[in-house]
Amino acid sequence: MPSPDAAARHTGAGVARRQAHHERMRDERAREAAAGDAELPPEDDAVEMASAVHVLDSVAEETKAKRRKRKREDARAALDGHSVLSTGSRLEIFCDSERWYPATVMAREEDGDGRIVHEVEYDGESGRRYGGTTIEY
Repeated sequence: MPSPDAAARHTGAGVARRQAHHERMRDERAREAAAGDAELPPEDDAVEMASAVHVLDSVAEETKAKRRKRKREDARAALDGHSVLSTGSRLEIFCDSERWYPATVMAREEDGDGRIVHEVEYDGESGRRYGGTTIEY
């Protein structure tokens, strides 16, 4: 029987590049901390205000009709070759500056021409926020 660690290993073309990036960032943070140059998040950014309507909408139960419609849309999009991510999914986006940015899928909707559009919010390291963006497939 294989060890549990063997099943948890990541493989693929981007794994080595991603690990190298994380090592560089870890080394950079260690140097900043050793030099006392570590940037602390501003006090006013520590708490994010949110409307109760948006919070309640994000956790509201989905009706049976909406769930059926979403499943039909997901199946059609998957057949068309689109990536379909559920709201709340965590992902990392690789950008032109060769950095991986952690993000969370905040919303999903169908565009006018039938494409699935995901709205993501980037989660910065040590409390920084990068703002929201939209990813279209």
